[in-house]
Amino acid sequence: MVRIKNRVLGDPVGKIGNIVYRTLNGKTFASIRPDKYNASQSKAAKSNRRRFAVAVQFAKYINSIPELSKIWKQSAVKGASSFNKIVKYNIGQIDNGFLTTRNIITPDLKTKNGILDIKSISFDQSSISITASFLNKKRQSCADLTPTLYAVAVFQSPKSKNYDAVSITHLSKVTDLIFNGEVLNIEMSLSADQKLIAKKYKTCIMYFALIIGTQLYTNNIFTTFSSELLNL
Repeated sequence: MVRIKNRVLGDPVGKIGNIVYRTLNGKTFASIRPDKYNASQSKAAKSNRRRFAVAVQFAKYINSIPELSKIWKQSAVKGASSFNKIVKYNIGQIDNGFLTTRNIITPDLKTKNGILDIKSISFDQSSISITASFLNKKRQSCADLTPTLYAVAVFQSPKSKNYDAVSITHLSKVTDLIFNGEVLNIEMSLSADQKLIAKKYKTCIMYFALIIGTQLYTNNIFTTFSSELLNL
């Protein structure tokens, strides 16, 4: 990589021919990109590419939900952005190109301040019924805050090769006010599009998180993730 000092025509950005220009910390650099790049076709290389692609797909989706993105951004997980943090934490939990129940939608480190205990779940491809309780570890007052349950559904093992290997969607529902240890019964209905997705797959992992006070300008109370693998 070569640093460009004399920038008579300004700072070049992007690719010109096979030369790529980048600006890092106010300095412009140029590097030559090969005309062709032969990706390794070894089993290990293919597996790594697949794992990275799935981690990026998952992170993009989680980061597209403003409430979850905000929590990752404010977390103590190392990373330049909420997207980077989600990728970094989740990529190591992907097994053989598939997301697992070890993947997470909220940080599971020092930032955790509540526990969501999923006691039972049923899914009939049209609705999800959940029985759960919540433990507020910091014992913050929830009386004037609105709890919202988020359920991220990751569909895998497609029934046809024509379907995407992984499809991700989510549901959310405002719940009643919560008291420590209170058991909640919540039903979430799938949209027409979500029902069509569910019919295309053999398995689904449901990731749950409860966020209390979903306004983007507040310091939310949120739970560590809870997940469940379902055979459809």
